Amino acid sequence: MRTPPVILIVFLLVQAGLAGAQDPIEPFHFFDDAEKTIEGQLFEDPLDHEGDVARFNGETWVTWLSFTRGEGERVWIGRHGKNGWIFRKRMTDQPGAYGNPTLTVTKGDDPTLWLSYEFEEGGQWEIYAGELNDRFDVEKKIKISDSPGADIDHRVVAADGGLWVVWQSDREGQFDIVVGK
Repeated sequence: MRTPPVILIVFLLVQAGLAGAQDPIEPFHFFDDAEKTIEGQLFEDPLDHEGDVARFNGETWVTWLSFTRGEGERVWIGRHGKNGWIFRKRMTDQPGAYGNPTLTVTKGDDPTLWLSYEFEEGGQWEIYAGELNDRFDVEKKIKISDSPGADIDHRVVAADGGLWVVWQSDREGQFDIVVGK
């Protein structure tokens, strides 16, 4: 009856030898080294997130959400240079749940910078947009969506003399894509 333990020991030794003889596993994907590395600068607050960028009047503008514990998020815009902030402004006074801040520039003789974002009101998400004046204040806030349910994931483009907005809308549990000018 000593045979089964000997067979078991031989089996385990053979398996251990085979395991060590396997080729190393090659990665599934191969990536080339980057041809160019772009330096970036982190914002000062690690709770800043969800940004967008646009070129307006020869300057690069950014918008982002900044989260404050115990309060919620707010929407900001600004211009950041090599030595820090050139201009920075909070665009929403009311803290809360915001999403997808977006900058859009209309073209023409008098280009205009627009800010749009999503905001949760009374348990549902709505989309707002506003034209920024010379002081980068929103002159008139426009409510883009006003349907029961969540209106989210909007995208904006300046075309045909205005803004075109497309978004996902929850209509009684049925998600639809809505577009408007």
